[in-house]
Amino acid sequence: MASLAIAQAVHKFVQELIKHPVDEPLDAILEDAMIAEHEIRLLLGAHREGVQDLYIGLFDVFKLYPPARRTRRIANQIPSNASKYHILPLTTRFRRPDLASSTVPDLGVFLKHWQLFSHGSLKEMQPLDWNNVLAAGGSVTACILAQAPDISNRKLNEHFQSDLYSSSYIDLFLWGLSPKEAEKKMIAIYKAVCASAPWKVTCVRRAKTITIHTTYPHRPVRISLRLYQSPAEIIAGFDMDSSCFAYDGTTVYANPRALTAIIRQANTVDISRHSPSFEYRLAKYALRGFQIYIPSLDRDRVKPWVYNPNLQHFPNGLAKLLVLEKALTSPDYYYYLDYQAISPKSDFDSDMASTEKLYGLDLDAKKVKEKISQEDTTNMYTGLRDQLAVLWPGISELHGRLAISNPFYDGHRHICFVGSMRKCLRPSCENQDCDRHQATEDSVLGKGVSDQFTTFPSSVPGAESLAYARFEAWAQEAYEDREEVDNNDYHIHGPVILDDDESDDSNGSEYADAVSRTSAQLQLD
Repeated sequence: MASLAIAQAVHKFVQELIKHPVDEPLDAILEDAMIAEHEIRLLLGAHREGVQDLYIGLFDVFKLYPPARRTRRIANQIPSNASKYHILPLTTRFRRPDLASSTVPDLGVFLKHWQLFSHGSLKEMQPLDWNNVLAAGGSVTACILAQAPDISNRKLNEHFQSDLYSSSYIDLFLWGLSPKEAEKKMIAIYKAVCASAPWKVTCVRRAKTITIHTTYPHRPVRISLRLYQSPAEIIAGFDMDSSCFAYDGTTVYANPRALTAIIRQANTVDISRHSPSFEYRLAKYALRGFQIYIPSLDRDRVKPWVYNPNLQHFPNGLAKLLVLEKALTSPDYYYYLDYQAISPKSDFDSDMASTEKLYGLDLDAKKVKEKISQEDTTNMYTGLRDQLAVLWPGISELHGRLAISNPFYDGHRHICFVGSMRKCLRPSCENQDCDRHQATEDSVLGKGVSDQFTTFPSSVPGAESLAYARFEAWAQEAYEDREEVDNNDYHIHGPVILDDDESDDSNGSEYADAVSRTSAQLQLD
């Protein structure tokens, strides 16, 4: 499908949506648009440099005729059968009336919400700073969702600061830039945040992101270290329909997936976009008002072991999603599941986020640095070794042997740096015994200035972490007789704290009542 045909398919979907009967399903008119979306992924994967239309498949939300943004119930969905094809289905309390607007009315209201959500973290970004920068994901979705017409700023701020969004960052993506240009752009963004906040600002560098933190309630700004060719390529890699909204400083963009999700209040499961945190992120957006739509869901086939209170590990695929549903509706149901081990990630990668959120009351740049220090496994191993050495003098020698033979045992690994933007762009370690050339694959220290930015390693955007080729494989575990499933181990790696005193100037439902308890446990991004 050529670029022109893709654009025509998207335009046709929007036009048919306006005149489509409200009591008929959207699947028929959505089919061609979804084929176009698939073709966009293939096109960007195979010929990303040759795609002339940088916004292929995207459209300006507020240029749509208002009827295209009306809320529509998924056909034949009534309270009595809402759970037939949905996981964590919405009830009347959270369901918008049919034909009510699904978005804020215009760009002006969106910008008002954006300022409240971010608390002005990016208010000093100038038009030039926004060039080749795209904000996308949950932060944009939160600001475009329709609210009560008479909602006050205080109530809206309480909503944005609630458990639903308490760990949300502003995700920024860079496109059309070289690595050197991207460095300059990130420094410009950092300076804009510094100008916006009357407090100290610090950066946290992880393997694939740099996050700018200041004092609460200013929202952290997280920048991806993956470089893209276009805004279309950024959105093409997103796994959640409802997160496919983007803002470039002047315009709010969406694709057919995003528009369908917001008018139906549902994310449709697409296994071709599966990632390691896929099921957790579906649950996260369900808490935010997007039920999980699985057209082929068959609850009658689900095996009893999924609902065994003695389950000790989270299963995989559909079974994991069903367990999450039960845990959210009945937080005390499972006796042994460790919710603290769950760490859903950001919209653009499976390992972007920290195991602990770094946004909330009483948090500032200094305390962010202190919290990062607490993750230092070097201190943990050293303290344990010193205590055991009193009882067993040979423990120090054993510790050294284990560190050589098992890289996961060695606490001196660099998964995180804290400091100014310029220092995080050029991380270094003061430990003379540290050899950056021996850095492990997940270490950021081994990445030089020229190779710290990455592009899509896969031929299909968003497909680099696919775990399932077919829906049947994803759903199989839930439909099988099994007593116990394996669960991956999670490792916390040691950070390095950099001195950042030097500035950069030289350069109603059942689960609703459980949200406040459970979303904190799930550490939802």
